[in-house]
Amino acid sequence: MGKNGAAGLCPSENRVITQGSGRGGIRTLDTAVRYTGFRDRPIQPLSHPSGVTTMKYTEKRQDFQRTIRTLRCLMVFCTLFVARTIAQEIPWPTPAAAPEVLVGLQAGLESYDRFFSPLQSISLFAGSRSRAGTFIGRVSAGQRADHQGFQAEAENYPILGDRSYAYLGYAWGSGDPFARHRGGVEYFTALPAAFEVSGGMRVYQFHDRRTVVLGTGTLARYTGNFWFSGRPYISVNLRRPAVSATLAGRYYFGEKEEFWFARIGAGFTPDERSTLTATGMPGIEVFTLHAQSVGGGVQALLAPRLFGMLDVSLTRQEVAFRRGTYVVNASLLCGIRFSR
Repeated sequence: MGKNGAAGLCPSENRVITQGSGRGGIRTLDTAVRYTGFRDRPIQPLSHPSGVTTMKYTEKRQDFQRTIRTLRCLMVFCTLFVARTIAQEIPWPTPAAAPEVLVGLQAGLESYDRFFSPLQSISLFAGSRSRAGTFIGRVSAGQRADHQGFQAEAENYPILGDRSYAYLGYAWGSGDPFARHRGGVEYFTALPAAFEVSGGMRVYQFHDRRTVVLGTGTLARYTGNFWFSGRPYISVNLRRPAVSATLAGRYYFGEKEEFWFARIGAGFTPDERSTLTATGMPGIEVFTLHAQSVGGGVQALLAPRLFGMLDVSLTRQEVAFRRGTYVVNASLLCGIRFSR
């Protein structure tokens, strides 16, 4: 057999072990055709022995870095969006406004067409008004002929919620024309359609220690610039029931506390009077007598933060010592109030 034939029968004899085709010290199974350059293996290393990074690894790393940058941008955007939403929806706390201080002076005169001497009265009051409510303290003095009397009074209107508030009041008097003790409590709440209702009581104890307890309340409504109210008084402890009522209205103009007002009443309405002397004497009898009254006036702004008030009323009142006999009582009340 020739040389070529032997080679075909024994191909392994043509295989020789050589070095250095890759110049990296890597031994490879060579053939008759010599290799030049790096020879691929089933598991390709991350880099060429010369130090050059492969293209496949570089592209994957760049894709991974771009993904990380995108996620970071999304996280920053979401954080800013949530912070802006919270800042808009949650109000920042604001400092509480300083309470408004109120001071004022009132003077009144009551005169009768017969039987009784005129009555003069004067009162000085001070208080504060804030988000918690309104508090007023008042000192009054009255005189008829040789009789004089004094009264100290405190009134509080605490705010109980967005639609409700209360009234608490107490007064102590010494001598005519005031009751010995005078107190009241009432709860007010707003209803739909601009209605307001209330319920409470009034207690009066005179110098002879006799006491009158009245149940009272209101039904009021706002419509436009008008306000209307009705209030009854019903005794709960008298042998002879005492019932009275008053209807009142206001027309608001200018500032929020400027208004004209008018009222009519039947029976003795104690909340509308500074004294309890419609019969010329303080006592339990004033609640059981017949009476008809009408009145009105105005409250207006005289100067910045200075309000003036004028109240005029006319009452036809039965007298206690002669049932069926009436006197006419005319009263005038004026005052000023300053706030800051």
